[in-house]
Amino acid sequence: MHFLYIKNYLDNTNKEQKKDFFNFLIEKSFVPSNQKIILNDKSLILEFDKSLEVNSLQETINTYFENFEKIEVFRILKILKNEKKLILVFSDKKKKEIKL
Repeated sequence: MHFLYIKNYLDNTNKEQKKDFFNFLIEKSFVPSNQKIILNDKSLILEFDKSLEVNSLQETINTYFENFEKIEVFRILKILKNEKKLILVFSDKKKKEIKL
């Protein structure tokens, strides 16, 4: 599976923009198989099938959000979870810890 992390998604999109974004993904044949909203981080994690080309997928989503100043898209290599936190390891090897 491929995972993408969309930073600041919740605070920087309204209801209509959220709907438009998912319609855009469907139109481009990039239908997420799962999604996780990270409330205390105001972000979204999308899961996509392994058969999709991840670079093209990320580039397409970046294109959609290019006019959203505070939204950033990162590819997740690993997701680690315990009772207290979620640790995301990104493609640039940076890590983000999110308290649960």
